[in-house]
Amino acid sequence: MDPSIDQLVAVSIKEFADLPRIPFDLYVRLPNGKFLLVIKAGMAASTRRLSSEAQSHLEEVWVRKTEYRKFVTRTVHTAQTFLAGPPHNIPPKSKASILAMTANSVFSEIERFGFSNESYSHARAITNSIVKMVDQKPELSHIMSGLTLSQDRLVDHCIAVSAIAAMIGRELNWQKDQTIEKIALGGMLHDIGKKELSPELLNKPRIDYTHDEVIEYETHPYRGVQILQSVSNIPDDVIAMVYEHHENSIGQGFPRRLREVRMNPLARVVAIANAFVNLTLPNINLSKAKSPLEAISYMENVQGRPYNREAFLALKTLVDRDHKNKKVKVS
Repeated sequence: MDPSIDQLVAVSIKEFADLPRIPFDLYVRLPNGKFLLVIKAGMAASTRRLSSEAQSHLEEVWVRKTEYRKFVTRTVHTAQTFLAGPPHNIPPKSKASILAMTANSVFSEIERFGFSNESYSHARAITNSIVKMVDQKPELSHIMSGLTLSQDRLVDHCIAVSAIAAMIGRELNWQKDQTIEKIALGGMLHDIGKKELSPELLNKPRIDYTHDEVIEYETHPYRGVQILQSVSNIPDDVIAMVYEHHENSIGQGFPRRLREVRMNPLARVVAIANAFVNLTLPNINLSKAKSPLEAISYMENVQGRPYNREAFLALKTLVDRDHKNKKVKVS
């Protein structure tokens, strides 16, 4: 049976250029919206044959989301030891392909949230540009590489926070691309301090932390700031987002228990994006990931909405708009 569009994700064909064999079926999308199988799983990359009319301009192919997720996870895990080495031992092409593949996989998960095409597409473009920028900056690339040592999908989480924060910023009518790019970078780097925590701690549910482990965990925002001090040309706003992404409006966050009036405006947005992704993207602290609508309800009614009001309402508007659109389509 031919796959439907909700079962597939678009991937740059360049990702398969250096593979000896294609790991799964590849499809192209026809003008009528249907998908044509052009390469079967297991085919040697050197024997790939694309239709003559597509060969000259084809930039992306489509793969099944489930197969792509398994492929990315396997690739990242295989590369963990390799990526943990000194920056000069990591071929830039390898770093770029792994981070780009991870980003595409995360985007396929965010797609199921159903955000409006305009909001999602813009956020994806911004975050993709941030991924490329990180890859091209050796210090940042090495920092992000270190996050792959955690089994708790830290890189996935950072990419998702980057995209969601960018969407919230746009919904707040922040018009300057520079501001949206800055908030996307802050979202991408917000958890870099965790690279200095032990994998054993990061892969342990927080409900099981001892008192000492809670104290250690709550140092990761400050450790992130310390790491960024060694990287050139990082904006002060980005450092503030890294330091304050666990703070909240009522002063019950960490590490400094700041109230909203003292928080950086961009950090307020990243804090909300971080909380939302923690509820919707599978991770070790979730028995079951929530839908976007369930996450908003939880943040509002269970957590008591301890976030910046305007930023939270912007996120809620994004989610509610999608929910209403779905109801209209069903009816």
